[in-house]
Amino acid sequence: MTVRPLAERAIPRTAADALAEPDTCAVLLWDLQYGLGGHALELDQLIPRWTALRDTAQASGATVIRSQHLAAPLEQLDDVEVWRLMRKQKVQRPEQLTPFMRPGSHDAEFLEGLEPGPDELVITKTTPSLFVATNAEARLRNLGVRTILLAGVATDIGIEFTARHAMALGFMPVTVTDAVGTYTEAAQARGLACLSAFTLATTTAAVLDAWQPAR
Repeated sequence: MTVRPLAERAIPRTAADALAEPDTCAVLLWDLQYGLGGHALELDQLIPRWTALRDTAQASGATVIRSQHLAAPLEQLDDVEVWRLMRKQKVQRPEQLTPFMRPGSHDAEFLEGLEPGPDELVITKTTPSLFVATNAEARLRNLGVRTILLAGVATDIGIEFTARHAMALGFMPVTVTDAVGTYTEAAQARGLACLSAFTLATTTAAVLDAWQPAR
């Protein structure tokens, strides 16, 4: 195995550096389904940004990834998943839970106009990380992806989980700060503050400028 000297490595110091080679980047549109992304604050502002990121990534040669959250029947969930769902649904006992994000349900459908296209990489998962019990890492490495741009819902849950997991696997995480959303203003502020501490940050407009300089 040949080890490249540090002086020969193009280590990104800014988000602009990380975006310089779009064919090594992936835009991850996280959980744009009715039961999750469909409940985000300021959804009417987020949807055009998600659409622009998708279209620009496709035009520039970057990979577009979709996470698709699908849940098992309630009886098959582990205790931590049941606890998380009880908190989300604000119930006191497991038997009070309502089935959520089940295959074939409206919750699990992608938002209208943001359904995955035939050339997009769809990763079906059951946890807040793209990489737990999925083939996402292998698929991304096969595609030559080194940088993952994070957009979607929720900032303080799946976006943060996946950004940390991506970094642990050696992918550079970049948060598109105006294209991530969640369910309360406090959670959004908390999530962005956390992400700013360990990811590179950019905006939708900056991505469009980097990948469509003549627009």
